[in-house]
Amino acid sequence: MTDSGGFVTELLTIQELSQTLKISRVTAYRMVEHRDIPFCKVRGALRFMRRDIEAYLLQTRIESKSEWK
Repeated sequence: MTDSGGFVTELLTIQELSQTLKISRVTAYRMVEHRDIPFCKVRGALRFMRRDIEAYLLQTRIESKSEWK
């Protein structure tokens, strides 16, 4: 799959997604069911763009309170 710039986008399977996020496959399927993360269907099989997963992680990141200020 290519993005708008013509670059190839890496697709992950549900197994690879769960390994990447270090969560169970059941939790990954729940995230899909609740539409927490973007996904594609390729001939009925779930696929996830690595860049979407990276963006998801950045969006859900919680900054720490720095006591060093």
